[in-house]
Order: sequence, then structure tokens, then C-alpha cells
Amino acid sequence: MSYKILNTYPGVVVVYKPAGMLSVPARDKNDPRQVLGTILEDDLQQQIFPVHRLDYEVSGIMLYALNATSHKILSLAFEHQEISKHYFALAENHEQEVGLQEWKSLLLKGKKRTYEASYGKPSLTHATLIKNLQKENHQVSLWNLSPLTGRSHQLRYEMMKHNHPILGDKLYGSTISYKDQKIALLSYKISLSHKLTLAPLYLPPFLELPPNQIDQDFAQHILE
Repeated sequence: MSYKILNTYPGVVVVYKPAGMLSVPARDKNDPRQVLGTILEDDLQQQIFPVHRLDYEVSGIMLYALNATSHKILSLAFEHQEISKHYFALAENHEQEVGLQEWKSLLLKGKKRTYEASYGKPSLTHATLIKNLQKENHQVSLWNLSPLTGRSHQLRYEMMKHNHPILGDKLYGSTISYKDQKIALLSYKISLSHKLTLAPLYLPPFLELPPNQIDQDFAQHILE
């Protein structure tokens, strides 16, 4: 299990986070799990500023700011939905509806998992079926997901709600095992607004995982 620096830009580092690693330190200071942000600080010998997270069980592309100015710009960009995250998911059951689906919920974060309540925070997810598959005698489906809001466990909850729990995600109802400490959810692309491509960040409009960083379970169906 190791991370990889994919690219660096003025004030920003782009990395691949493997599953089984925290993005930021846990609240419990005695939590023994590895933290990507802490490892980056040690390896780069400088302070790192997290601007978003990936769950411990999720792998994929991430941004970290390298200074306070970049951190402020990126944090505001996430808040104003000027940055979009895109995921692949392998989930249980086939899906009949094709085309873009728009899923809305009112979500709250509990101690371990997210749930829906009338007084929850609005969440919006775009979901598109890529294809239905057969995996070890199980009906599964491959999805392209994009959370337009940043609620905790948003994608995991929505997939469960729509009868498609993500493979390996026992917390949200999956009965099909996946890889150790991992669920079948991969952050593969980050889209950025035009103003983030200008000074002082000079980021490209898209940041994507290179093909060799895409898990084989996804690659064999996406790249074929």
C-alpha cells in the first residue's frame, strides 16, 4: 500500500491515495492508521493543507494545498462548486434506467454512517450507468458518479438507497466481498473551473488518474 505523487503545480500537489489510508488525521490521536497528509508532510518536508477528503476505504486522485493562499482558493472553489469530483463504482444488481439520473436527499452524519432525515442537509448526486456486468455469478453494475454536494458518505448512501450498494461496502448493505480494507469506489477525475487554470494556481481544467493507476477491476471494463 503506497501513495503516488502524480503532479505538482504552484501551491498544489496532486496525489493518488490508496484504499486503507486516511486522508487526514482521525479525531482519536491514538488511531494507528496511516495518514496520507502526514506522510506527504514528512516526504516533502513542508506543511500540507488538506482541501477535501476520500474515505479510508476509497482510492483515487486527491489535491492538497502547499500553502495558505492555495488552501483558501481551493477551499472556496469547493464551497462554490467550482471543482467537481468524478468516481467509478462497481455496485450490486443490474440497472435498467439509462442516461443521467439526479439523486436528491437530506443527509445527516451519524457516529458511523450517514442517514436521511427531514432536517438533514441537501445533497445532490449525478449518476450514470456505464454498463451491467456479471461478476463471479453476481449481477453487478458499473457507474459514473459525481457528487455535486460534499456530504459525508454521500455516494455510499445514495448507492444503497437506490438498491445498488457498492461492492465491499458492508456498512451500507453490500453482501458481496471486495478487497481487504477497500470498497469498489474510485475517484478518477477532478474537473476545475476556468479561473483555477489562471494565476496563481495554473491548474489544468482536468486532473485524471493515469491508466496504470486505475484498478484492474475498473480498467478491464472502462478501457476495453
